[in-house]
Amino acid sequence: MEATLGASFATGGIPMALQAGVALGLSLGGPLPWTTKYPRRSETPVSPLFTDLQEHLGYQFRCGQLLIEAVTHPSFRSMDSSSYQRLEFLGDALVDLVVMRYLYNKFPEATSGQLSWARSRAVCAPALASVAVKKLGLHKMLLVNNVELSMAISKYVPILESTSSEEIIHSGWKHDPPKAVSDVLESVVGAMFVDMNWNFEKASALVEEILRELLEVLSPDMPRDPVSELMVWSAQAGCRKISFRKSQSRPDIKRNDSISIIVHDFAVVGPIPAANMSFAKGLASERAKQVLADPESPYLLSRICDCGEGTKAGLPAHVEVDEAELRALDDETEEGFAALALRALTEVRGKPDGDVYPELMEEQVDEDDSVEVLDVVPHVSGNGAHKEGVVDDDSEMMDLDSDSE
Repeated sequence: MEATLGASFATGGIPMALQAGVALGLSLGGPLPWTTKYPRRSETPVSPLFTDLQEHLGYQFRCGQLLIEAVTHPSFRSMDSSSYQRLEFLGDALVDLVVMRYLYNKFPEATSGQLSWARSRAVCAPALASVAVKKLGLHKMLLVNNVELSMAISKYVPILESTSSEEIIHSGWKHDPPKAVSDVLESVVGAMFVDMNWNFEKASALVEEILRELLEVLSPDMPRDPVSELMVWSAQAGCRKISFRKSQSRPDIKRNDSISIIVHDFAVVGPIPAANMSFAKGLASERAKQVLADPESPYLLSRICDCGEGTKAGLPAHVEVDEAELRALDDETEEGFAALALRALTEVRGKPDGDVYPELMEEQVDEDDSVEVLDVVPHVSGNGAHKEGVVDDDSEMMDLDSDSE
């Protein structure tokens, strides 16, 4: 069904996808074009404060009230204007779809896993925050009534301004800007879509131009971040007893700032401290993969892991992971890490297993007690657009410390 919808969209855009969805019995609201189905917003004056933003967007708004809503953080909402949350929800979906189509058309030979990973790098919070600051200057317009959040944004802006598109795409895991910065970009995109009366093709062209510098960096063979690298590598080895463990580097720090990696009850790495938990996880994962793959290490994975014996004992070789259950798990439990690792493995299964990490395959052939590679076919979706440091905007109380993951 999903492939049929995809073929319809690739062939005839949103109109054909709507018709196909209705024919398949999906509740998509009928086949009417969105520009016909939804009423146009009434015109309202646009504040001169948004003149530069409109120039950078390449679009002139008809409804000024939409722009005000788009830059209003939940902490600032009033009787006169809603916060940006609904528009952010819409903009998030629009950006995802635009980037997906761009990659699908540009790389016709890429696998679904390659496309999914490339897309996730362009739509992650650090990448979108970079565009929000460097191209649109949205941090200057954000209406926020939270001193800590304002200070956090001001502190991170110079970092984003000095980081290239290549760096933010390839090493976004090292960055953890306040989520509000990427949120406001998505909300402005959503507002633009509504303002132009739901014209997807017009909105898509503008979004592509806004994200141009990021999109030009993307390719099917982009390196993965260290956490994903470790997860895919361990899932291929069939190991299901790995987890992260958070801790504090000093007693006077009132938040977790360090990560250890536990494999079969051994602390193979850590604790490793860093400025934020995303960075700490990346550093720890990078080191853990080196340790676990080193034949001279006492923690060589094929030496300490006996999970592969599960298939010999009659455990299922095909493992299904329910998407709802996946969301409920986290990487601080062995079950959660294993489920997330299966998901990561799914995204690269377009390549033959031996081509993804050949050094692991060679190690398994050489070692007498090698870990048997499981034939893992998880039943999960492959969107994988994970955003680091998510803050729940339903509450006006902002959790600003780095341990928000």
